[in-house]
Amino acid sequence: MMLILLLMFLVLQYSTNVYSFDRSYCASMAKPSVYKDGEMVVAAFFPLSTIVLDFMTEDPRNMTYYVHYKYPQLAIGSFDLNLNNHDQFPDLYQMASKDLSLAHGIVSLLNYFHWNWVGLIVSEGQKGVEIISDLGAEMDRNKICVDFVEMLPVTEVSFLASRQLNPTRLLKSSANVIIAYGDSDFLRGFLFYLKHTLVTMKVWIMNSEWDIFLHSKHFILQSFHGSLIFAHHHKEISGFGNFMQSVHPSKYPEDFYLRKFWFYFFNCSFADDDCNTLENCAPNVSLNESPKNSFDTVMTEYAYNTYNAVYAVAHSLHEILLHQAEVKPTRKAEDLMFPAWKLHPFLKNMQFNNPAGEQVNLDEKMKLNADYDILNYWNFPEGLGLKVKVGQFSPYDPFGQQLSLSEDMIEWATEITETPQSVCSESCGPGYRKSLPEGKAACCFVCTPCPENEISNETGCIFAPKCYIILLRPEKNSIQGLRDKIHYRSKS
Repeated sequence: MMLILLLMFLVLQYSTNVYSFDRSYCASMAKPSVYKDGEMVVAAFFPLSTIVLDFMTEDPRNMTYYVHYKYPQLAIGSFDLNLNNHDQFPDLYQMASKDLSLAHGIVSLLNYFHWNWVGLIVSEGQKGVEIISDLGAEMDRNKICVDFVEMLPVTEVSFLASRQLNPTRLLKSSANVIIAYGDSDFLRGFLFYLKHTLVTMKVWIMNSEWDIFLHSKHFILQSFHGSLIFAHHHKEISGFGNFMQSVHPSKYPEDFYLRKFWFYFFNCSFADDDCNTLENCAPNVSLNESPKNSFDTVMTEYAYNTYNAVYAVAHSLHEILLHQAEVKPTRKAEDLMFPAWKLHPFLKNMQFNNPAGEQVNLDEKMKLNADYDILNYWNFPEGLGLKVKVGQFSPYDPFGQQLSLSEDMIEWATEITETPQSVCSESCGPGYRKSLPEGKAACCFVCTPCPENEISNETGCIFAPKCYIILLRPEKNSIQGLRDKIHYRSKS
């Protein structure tokens, strides 16, 4: 839905700057088609077949058709290291920034709240294995423990066929913080998994794919109120907000999709004698007034990547046309038609600043790691569906300053009245030491008193060597004597 409106916005932008040649010929050659949100052929205003894919599946065989015809493929989903194999995907370009700092960002958030006991739910497959490896390494360095790891099937169909569906570990877990990672296909299946739990009073930390899916009207989403989402940061595209505010079926009566949107969001009906006339509809109502849990007018990451993909193709076309104008000037449309594979030399080295002023680079070797906005999902009362920016993480800021957070803005789950804790064991106070039971995680210790004539003067003392031996003189062999000699202090 967002991508349909984005393409409309782009068409209107390009319509103000078109070449004056026989456009009827181009129209006959172009084959515009929209399959579903996020998957389209951008040929409505470009006379070539350039594919924009919302995300790539784990099975590369799905791409063989496009590889055979050397169509440029611009992937708008999250960056996938597995797609950098140019022998297997020679014609593919990824629009998203790299996610190599995501694990570091999540662990920085855990450290900020002193959460050292978490659960992890990821999708099966290579990307799930990679995030477990990245998070595991970061957590080990920061002494954070994992209570459980669930690798779940990627799609809802797989969930139905799987015998591994066992939400018991989630329900019984003492971890109050759960990290969930996966793409949009996985998330649909994950909601099916969550139906069997009705889990509450958990803090969910999620990747940017959730930013799109939280617009659905799913009753389970109430469980995610108070969640924290790491979404790619991007600047606002100039003019897009005004377009979303002003777009209306009366302004573009020929647009069938706008009439459908208004009927869906505002229950507007069509006049019996005129399918272009809306009835029972406020004349000035805009998409900004639509329910947030159904549709958010803020540009999504997929839409932003699509916007950049279209601009990348436009830049490539511009370079080709300039070159052709120098070699063979013409104003005939048929002389400006060329096979799609001719775009590749230009796309491979494409680098430009988009209208928002941000650099776009299609060479994966030159791509930067993403900066992240930390969004807090508000869905109470049910259906509110707001995502509020409460912080940000930038891997390029100095160490110790990479994470910034407005803690007072965060809404937690409805049953939680203060910042939640997620630890396996509370710190041992002065006079006690940590003792680790066999087979338990390092975060799951028990506190035992120091042996006789030994005492700890700090919080979190580990084993006897960390406890200090106190030699008591007879005249000071009293509790008061100890108080005179020892000053207790605590460490967080």
